[in-house]
Amino acid sequence: MRQFSTSIAVLALMSMAIAGPARGQEPSSAPQWHAVEVPGTWDRAGAELRDYRGLAWYRCYVKVPDHWITSPRPLWVESVTITFEHVVGACEVLVNGTSIGSIGKLPPQFAPAEAPVVRLKVPPGILEEGKYNCIALRMYSPDAPGGFQGRAPVIAGYYLECRLAGVWELHAGDLAGAQRDSQLGPLAERPSRAAFDSFTESTTPLQPSAVTYPGRHLPPAESLAAMKTASDLRVELLLAEPDIAQPVSLSFDPRGRLWVVEYRQYPYPAGLRMVSRDKYYRAVYDTVPPPPPDGPRGADRISIHEDSDGDGMLDRHTVFVDGLNIATSVLCDADGVWVLNPPYLLFYPDRNHDDVPDGDPEVHLEGFGLEDTHSVVNSLRWGPDGWIYGAQGSTVTSHVRLGRSVRPAAQGAAQEQQAGVYHEASAIWRYHPRAHRFEIFAEGGGNAFGMEIDAAGRLYSGHNGGQTRGYYYMQGGYYDKGVYGKFGAPSHPFAFGLLPAMATEDDIPRFSHTFVKYEAHLLPPRYRGGLLSIDPLHQQVMLSSISATGSTFATRDIEPVLTTTDLAFRPVDIQVGPDGAVYVADFCEEFIAHGQHFQGQIDASTGRVYRLIPADRQRPPPVTDLAEQSPRQLVEYLQHADEWYRQTARQRLARENDPAVRQQVMALARGADDQTALEALWTLYAQGGLNGDELAQWLSHASPHLRRWAVRLIADQPSTAPAIAERLVALAAREQDAEVRAQLAASARRLPSQAALPIIGRLWNRAEDATDACIPLMLWWALEAHVDQAREGVLALLDDPQVWQYPLVAEHIAPRLMRRLAATGRRQDWLACARLLKAAPAPEHRQRLMDAFDLAARGRSLAQLPEPLLRELARSGQASLSLQVRLGQPAAIQQAIRQIRRADSDPEQRAELVRVLAEVHAQGAVEAFLEILESESSDVVLQAVLTGLQNFSDPRIARVVLQRLDSLPPDTQRVALSLLARRANFASRLLDGLEMGAIHPSAVPPDVVMQLVALDDASIRERAGRLWPDALAGGSGDWQAQLQRATRAVESGDGNPYAGRQLFLQSCGRCHVLFGEGGRIGPDLTAYQRNDWQSMLLHIVNPSVEVREGFETHLVLTADGRTLTGFVVDQDAGAVVLRGADGQDVVLSRDDIEVMKRQAVSLMPSGLLDPLSDQQIRDLLAYLRNSQPIAR
Repeated sequence: MRQFSTSIAVLALMSMAIAGPARGQEPSSAPQWHAVEVPGTWDRAGAELRDYRGLAWYRCYVKVPDHWITSPRPLWVESVTITFEHVVGACEVLVNGTSIGSIGKLPPQFAPAEAPVVRLKVPPGILEEGKYNCIALRMYSPDAPGGFQGRAPVIAGYYLECRLAGVWELHAGDLAGAQRDSQLGPLAERPSRAAFDSFTESTTPLQPSAVTYPGRHLPPAESLAAMKTASDLRVELLLAEPDIAQPVSLSFDPRGRLWVVEYRQYPYPAGLRMVSRDKYYRAVYDTVPPPPPDGPRGADRISIHEDSDGDGMLDRHTVFVDGLNIATSVLCDADGVWVLNPPYLLFYPDRNHDDVPDGDPEVHLEGFGLEDTHSVVNSLRWGPDGWIYGAQGSTVTSHVRLGRSVRPAAQGAAQEQQAGVYHEASAIWRYHPRAHRFEIFAEGGGNAFGMEIDAAGRLYSGHNGGQTRGYYYMQGGYYDKGVYGKFGAPSHPFAFGLLPAMATEDDIPRFSHTFVKYEAHLLPPRYRGGLLSIDPLHQQVMLSSISATGSTFATRDIEPVLTTTDLAFRPVDIQVGPDGAVYVADFCEEFIAHGQHFQGQIDASTGRVYRLIPADRQRPPPVTDLAEQSPRQLVEYLQHADEWYRQTARQRLARENDPAVRQQVMALARGADDQTALEALWTLYAQGGLNGDELAQWLSHASPHLRRWAVRLIADQPSTAPAIAERLVALAAREQDAEVRAQLAASARRLPSQAALPIIGRLWNRAEDATDACIPLMLWWALEAHVDQAREGVLALLDDPQVWQYPLVAEHIAPRLMRRLAATGRRQDWLACARLLKAAPAPEHRQRLMDAFDLAARGRSLAQLPEPLLRELARSGQASLSLQVRLGQPAAIQQAIRQIRRADSDPEQRAELVRVLAEVHAQGAVEAFLEILESESSDVVLQAVLTGLQNFSDPRIARVVLQRLDSLPPDTQRVALSLLARRANFASRLLDGLEMGAIHPSAVPPDVVMQLVALDDASIRERAGRLWPDALAGGSGDWQAQLQRATRAVESGDGNPYAGRQLFLQSCGRCHVLFGEGGRIGPDLTAYQRNDWQSMLLHIVNPSVEVREGFETHLVLTADGRTLTGFVVDQDAGAVVLRGADGQDVVLSRDDIEVMKRQAVSLMPSGLLDPLSDQQIRDLLAYLRNSQPIAR
């Protein structure tokens, strides 16, 4: 009977939902709103709704950030969305009473929601500033309680979001007319419930939406008509949808055909689930996809387009390969095609040249980052040297290693190649397809998505910022990456400076991410040697001049040569074709920001390719098919006026082994013009037939480009003969060209020390290079590369007083060397600092060295400085109070003791003085330390005092420490407990407190327990064994159960990396560094394979399962009765520096060490995850898996 009555009620409500009262009809009474939890279904709103079916309204109120409404930037106001997951039934979504879309279909044509995720855009003009905007859903569910079975809805802008999880309001039945208007509008004041106004950085994992917003765009012919060119050019439409879509990269094969990479799958990789992300849309996915064809099939494809009838237009279209999944670049080779499909570099064989792959692709490289699909590796290019070059964008991180197809054939491959070459953010990289070698060519720059190699073999890329057209990349250079907190520090810890982008006096708005240098002859002469840059934000192509300025270049804008009123024209690639015309790939999107593409504001079906040709030509000239030319004919094309012909002929000749052809190329190298000789040199080298002696012949060539390339190719070889090294030294002494000198510096970094140091010694006497934008740093990096391997040779260069007269040495090299040596904290480097100070011939030189030393010493303890360095620092006349104490000056000791007692003094300075006083066992130090310990509030001072007291055996120490223990902060308590476990008499007092219940055994960290049981005292070991039975048994608890629990937690939901960062700093970050943050006890985690979360969890719950080399725990017993545990951070013949789990370093004279042995247990404590909730475990892992720093 009840079921029948409910059905009648549902039918009545359905009738109301379909018809409803007439517009304007007043409701008989105010609607009743129930509180209901979201996510969830409406039966949770109360017993009276448990069996309700039919139509109902959900609503909540949101106060959004003002800039979402008022900003003049379209990016903010056009990027507001609301995401719904697993809606039960169907619904219409309204914001402030205005419909923004539907999920499923409401009656009378009811169709339940099928898509798991629907993201609806909130159009500009609907949200109101400063008010609580009403989000309402008119929901219909006839067979089950309606609501949300997935995550709660999320309202998000470009960077911020609010998860609408919590109490909403529910009304059973319909609203119509004035009643509807009154119930769905914004509120000026915060309502008592169902209100949300807390926004955080966006972290909700994204999935493709069933609803997309492609934006506006003109039909192809209208878009062409909207374009305007410079007076001497005209533009043609070559390709458009449906023949192509989303063209992201263009290239040409030896037949002159156009190859297009169609980025149809972008932005979501097929078959992967996003498990976490940050606000910059850098994602962590659930797995690494296998390479095609084994991996998920995507929508990307590579197509070929050609002119079949000679009218100059592309009328024949062929798909070479489809089903690719985030493919960005294609490069034709003799018997196949190279394809970038991150995380892989693939080679598709096509030996019969039928434009059909012969089989599955070969996997040559793997490990490229995939976390941001608008920054993945891209832009494959043949280098003049036979290497394949590519770019990497700013918001991905890679661990590149040889792929499965070539790994077995990589004879003698270095271990680092197998482990992976780690790199964060923007870079230029290269791969040798025959030698199977991968390396980073240069680091940094903008979000590199494009590359140009000019006729002289120089390499460039654009920039996604403003005030420059891009970067000229020198081999081995480190360039500015942009925001440090977003992209991380340079990989070189002692870079001490970064190379700049190309200079300009123009006010360049962002951005031109790629350009070509026009080195053909079809366009009018004014274009020759100029840059043609694409600007997708301002929808134009810009012509600029480029000129040398020292070792680098500057640009000057001339005019935009292509503009348009079509707001969807978004040029993303530009290439010079075989015919000399300029080809432009148009992504064809109103919305171009990658975050908007993730939101679904993208049209995967559109895309065009345009061509710029002279205004007075009907069509470009025909192209010679170089695939049909014989090797001897190809040699002639090395002299062609256009770069494409020379480059293509060179690449095809690279695998030619005919001695007669080689002799033909040799003849060109000896007798031709400089450009042809350079082409011949590159060809001979790519063929693999030039030895060092042959390359050295070009070191005396009149052309600086040939000299520069001879230097570079010599240093790229596995070894360098002494006679050739001498010729490089001679060249360094006489070279007049700044580019060649910069290459000499770059190559010196790659050469063995015995060859490199004399080159450096000849280069740094150039006064004009001291003001060059790049050479000082290039020379510094060259010298620094040999400091550890040839420290004596490096310092010997500076023993000569004459070299200090060179500005490059005095102003750039010597201060950086001092800073680098001082920064390591190693005794051998400190001794080298002393030698450097002693070698400095003048007060101004010593002052620069002292400034550099002070810069390196900031935040570091000077308590461990060796005596020779102390003497040189004192001789400088700049000795600080700490140094005077180290020198044993009685007045300084008394002054230091007075200063540490002053609570109003700087805590860091007081802590440094405490360390020094402890190390020299200063008279009166113990009394001062104990006095401070009883009243001090500064953690840094307390920890320094507790560490310093380890040097003393005064029985008062244990009593005072135990009295203060309860009032100490947790980190400082750890140092105090470590102190009490270092000596038997102290440990006995600690155990008394534990046995009496004053201290709970769980409050003692595992490393302190390890110290207690390691003491050479049977009574203490026995007492400790009763308190911690596992300590003597060597057990680590039930780590398997802990691992299972943590695994279930990670697999049951998604994490917030921003919350995880705080958890990291509170726990793991006490010992480990990640992205430059954290403690220095354990290994730096930044370059680890952190995407392998199962392995990370294993090492967290069972730290001793594997201990990294260099971080093994050592047990040390000293002559004065101390027992210490830690790992060795430095040692020499006279001393050992031991770092304990409390992060404090202890310097031990080898004469004071009685026993030192390695332990099998990690310093890292187990049980780190025990106090964390499942959500906190997910958050922590989300941060640990993030590939780059999180910046707010």
